[in-house]
Amino acid sequence: MNPRPERLFRYFPPHRSDFFAKRQLWFSALKAYNDPFDALPQFETLVESQMERTVKKEFAFLPPEVNCDWRTYKREVIPGAPAFNAWLSLEMAGTLRELVSKDFRLVCFSEKLDDLLMWGHYGRGHTGFVVEFDPKHQTFATEEFGQVHYPETDERPRVEDRDQSKEELWKMVFRKSPEWAYEKEWRLVKLASSLDDNQFVKLPTQLIVAVYFGWQMLPTDRDKLLDSLTSVDWKDVKKFVMCPAPAKYAIRPVPLEEWVNQRREYDEFRIAVASEIQTRTQSRP
Repeated sequence: MNPRPERLFRYFPPHRSDFFAKRQLWFSALKAYNDPFDALPQFETLVESQMERTVKKEFAFLPPEVNCDWRTYKREVIPGAPAFNAWLSLEMAGTLRELVSKDFRLVCFSEKLDDLLMWGHYGRGHTGFVVEFDPKHQTFATEEFGQVHYPETDERPRVEDRDQSKEELWKMVFRKSPEWAYEKEWRLVKLASSLDDNQFVKLPTQLIVAVYFGWQMLPTDRDKLLDSLTSVDWKDVKKFVMCPAPAKYAIRPVPLEEWVNQRREYDEFRIAVASEIQTRTQSRP
């Protein structure tokens, strides 16, 4: 069984506030993601070896009247190849990425709930929400689920020969630049052919642990989510609001009921103060 994280979260923008109503876990093509280096390996080694084989073949079929030895021919021809090799390597990498995007679909998760960058990007400036999933659920017990690895070097993974194993190529889907390490990402990957035309799977209600509303979320979007959660199927889903810490660049989860009560108490206090001021003003001679 694959290792799984202790907690698992997915960030959503506010327009996905129909998530619980639709009960669908949607899978995306890789090319729709915001990192164009995703599953973009390097082919330099393969291209260089292929180039030498090609040059050897060309040399073997030179016209008989051409008097040139192999070492001289190679020395003169190969130096002109780097620019072509670089172009071909990028073309091959792009082609592989297109194939991965065509054949596979992904949904991404994170170990982190309170990351300000992800709330800013994926949560649309804290106007979205985060759903906590149960990592112990059978959905995540397959080889399709795995942790994204961030190598210490910025070197992209290599495709060194045409017979490179499918397992090694599969690993490329779970490898990203170290620049993204802060996301602590996990991925669930499925064959596109195993999904229907809408590219989603039915969302098991037991899969969801909690929902966390962004502190800048519009009341209309929050209410839409809350309306969906009134269904008996979602009765065990815990609800929180991610509130700013009093004195730090940080956010923390506050139970929704506690947050609502705090707002209510503050509103009652504010109105009482305003009423008292009005009474004093009116009673003055």
